[in-house]
Amino acid sequence: MMTIEEFFKIINDNPDGVTFTDYILGSARSMGAMVDWKDHPGTPHLPWIVSQRNQELYADKLEKAKAELEQLQTLDDDEISQLIDKEFQEKVKTWNAHLLNYTRVKEGYTRIISQVESWEPPTDDHTVFKEFMLQQLDEHFPKIDPDLEKEVSSVYITKIKPREESILTWKKERIKEAKDDIQQYSTLLKEDKTACDERQAWLDALLTSIGIDNREHRELGEELSGEEEIQ
Repeated sequence: MMTIEEFFKIINDNPDGVTFTDYILGSARSMGAMVDWKDHPGTPHLPWIVSQRNQELYADKLEKAKAELEQLQTLDDDEISQLIDKEFQEKVKTWNAHLLNYTRVKEGYTRIISQVESWEPPTDDHTVFKEFMLQQLDEHFPKIDPDLEKEVSSVYITKIKPREESILTWKKERIKEAKDDIQQYSTLLKEDKTACDERQAWLDALLTSIGIDNREHRELGEELSGEEEIQ
């Protein structure tokens, strides 16, 4: 199906080369109901099925959250202790990488700042230029939260042990997070289904108004979508 831009290009070059159907369908592509439109080669009126890929994403995340909740509820104390330690070690690794990168970049800026400060401007006009350079370096100087810098520094230098965290607290927090995820993705899934149904109804009404039987196109669209998944 041509876009509205393609329609106006064609009608300007060849007024008899386009139809009302071309125009109304091209214009429809600018509407919210057609936000996920995708043409199939050789089938200019397809697909007439609103994309449900968001629903597939939410459904997948919902199932994962349910599986995680089920797993959490079966963990014993030893398994939780191992997970607590694993999470901390991963956090230390992330902190160390962040600190090393920050330190490297900071050293680079500090070196250039020192060189600019030592540079003697040849004229008064160049003094203004020197101030400008220092200002730019100051504005772009890498920033890091002072508390975070202190925390990651102590982790990196002393390899501190993980904070004591009770097994009960850890399990309670993780279970709450999983339940929150289940609630969130259940809501998103329901809302997206309602939105898709509304967009589909808008499309169906549009097609019916210009004499297109959408049932046939839906069947062909579903068939083509199935072929794409197989490939």
